[in-house]
Amino acid sequence: MPKTKDNDPIELPRIRLETVEIPLIGDTPLITNAMTEERKDEIEAKILGKAHKSKVLRDPGKEYELSKYLLADGGYGHPASAFKKAAVEACRLVDGFPMTEARVLFQVMGDLIRIEGEPKPRRDMVPANKAGGGSVPVYRAEFWPWSCKLLVRYYANRLSMEQLVNLFNLAGFGGVGCWRASAPIGKSGNFGMFHVATT
Repeated sequence: MPKTKDNDPIELPRIRLETVEIPLIGDTPLITNAMTEERKDEIEAKILGKAHKSKVLRDPGKEYELSKYLLADGGYGHPASAFKKAAVEACRLVDGFPMTEARVLFQVMGDLIRIEGEPKPRRDMVPANKAGGGSVPVYRAEFWPWSCKLLVRYYANRLSMEQLVNLFNLAGFGGVGCWRASAPIGKSGNFGMFHVATT
């Protein structure tokens, strides 16, 4: 047991950690865009000033497949961090609940959240990275309809289950994935929206 410099025992307050499963139902299509190793290498090369590989012909089918987050059993997922970020950002809609505090009050367990639904390919035109470059096509996976279940661990001393569930319900307005409502201007849309299942 921790003790003070006078050898007196320090009483630690009880930390109540609870876990709840929160089922989500998609309200609009979810667009995924996993970052491939090739893309990571390109970003690293730019940062380090390394020479880039010469451009190769694009393969829409391959780009579509690589846009999916794959689970070990062959299923499909989406980053748990995306759902936590959506819930933290939803604090803007709640009086007296700062985002800085919410970041440490709960955790969405796991790395990838299983998405129930079947993907299909979609093609979108997005602005090119280079100035004056016009638009270029991107090939990504779209899930519709979709649903998932989050396992959330939270600090029950400060946050009630009702508050937590309400926070995730509000998070659905901002959405997750590409072209979500909470994305930066120019990249936002109405995709990846959801609500908490009530039955």
